[in-house]
Amino acid sequence: MLNLDNCDFCSDMEDINDLKLYIQTRLGYGALYEEVDEAKFCPICGRRLPDSEVRQNKMKREILFRGKRLDNGEWVYGGYAEWGNVQHVIITKGEYGKNNSYEVDPETVGQYTGLLDCKGNKIFEGDILCFIDIDYITETYYGVVKFGIYNSSAHDVNNQGFYVDWQGVQYRNDLGYWANQSYCYVAGNIHDNPELMEVKQNDD
Repeated sequence: MLNLDNCDFCSDMEDINDLKLYIQTRLGYGALYEEVDEAKFCPICGRRLPDSEVRQNKMKREILFRGKRLDNGEWVYGGYAEWGNVQHVIITKGEYGKNNSYEVDPETVGQYTGLLDCKGNKIFEGDILCFIDIDYITETYYGVVKFGIYNSSAHDVNNQGFYVDWQGVQYRNDLGYWANQSYCYVAGNIHDNPELMEVKQNDD
């Protein structure tokens, strides 16, 4: 149990009202929102700090998930949680500081990789990347963004992280490489645009 009254870092600071509910919510959901970076909390216990005491080493990575709502099929973005291994929900920030939760199809849940394509679009797990090979301008290849163990090359094996599972071509798999390519962009995702992968497989 986290002791909110005995934090060595900020126990003598002020402005800690109304944080217990927030901290319990954050720990329960197991996800951080983009707003946390701007909210100025104690990095140890989560208390809100006076502006003069805010440290500079703030988290830079954005933790974000998406999933398709069961009630209307629309995409929703936010934190992700499993409730009792039965309900899979995306939590978003609503009005007046309250959180909204939406039950989603677990098969559609994917995490933001922290990378952007050449058009500035966020790349999520489950996205389909399109690469136009400028050496062979008529060739267009598609690959699915996945997370797991992959081999970037014959000499670079057993990597773990986000990678691209290319279809019909033996390209390197590490996503970080493709995020920096000028002719590589998000063309869709496997849930809304499965035909992109089917077309390439039929051509092989």
